[in-house]
Amino acid sequence: MKRFHPALPCLLLTLVIVIPALRAEEDTVTIPKSRLEELERKAAELDNLQGELKQSRAEQENLRQAREEADRKAAEQIKAAAAAKAEAEKTAEHARVVAAAAYTAAPMESLPPLKPGQPVSSVDLLAHYAADPVAAGTRYGKGRITVEGEIVGFSKPPFIRPYELLLKTADPARRVVCGIEPPGEYKAVYPAKSGTVLVGITTRGDKVTLLQVGQPVVIEGQCGGLHGPNVTLDGCILKSAL
Repeated sequence: MKRFHPALPCLLLTLVIVIPALRAEEDTVTIPKSRLEELERKAAELDNLQGELKQSRAEQENLRQAREEADRKAAEQIKAAAAAKAEAEKTAEHARVVAAAAYTAAPMESLPPLKPGQPVSSVDLLAHYAADPVAAGTRYGKGRITVEGEIVGFSKPPFIRPYELLLKTADPARRVVCGIEPPGEYKAVYPAKSGTVLVGITTRGDKVTLLQVGQPVVIEGQCGGLHGPNVTLDGCILKSAL
């Protein structure tokens, strides 16, 4: 039978204590102070970046809300402008109807025969045709007549040389339309500034303002009667413009 050595328990106790301590030393890592400071600095930078990211997200949210509010206000302004425009058009149409109804030209049967060269106002000319086209045709459609009135616009049909001069009437939706051949010294004429000015181009290429809206003029031409809502004059000559 083998004898138990008296030093064996002490050896086993030493191993139990020393082996875990050695393993603990293996798990412990020692780094230089400079490396530790670098890691701490990078950690601080990460914290700053996270803070900046959070602030940036908050700013973006504020901008998004501001854009939505601006879009909402812009939509409200557009809606209000459209409503105001519709109301203005409604008011203008009412004023047009009232103005047209308020004006009454002298009855044609009460007028003396029209003499050659005797001017008739564009307002009366259209009013007479609107009241009685047949009687107006008898009075004004047999020869050339002289018409005086205020210019309210110009137009230029494509591919032809004559331009159209529009004269005022009591009804803003209706006009006396005068077709006029440009003077020979102008190789072309055209409306400008949204149809409020008539410009001529001379043979030298110079641009000259010929007429503009608001000018009183005297026109001579052949009355063509009603064409749609308007009265037309063809082959017109501009006799004077103030």
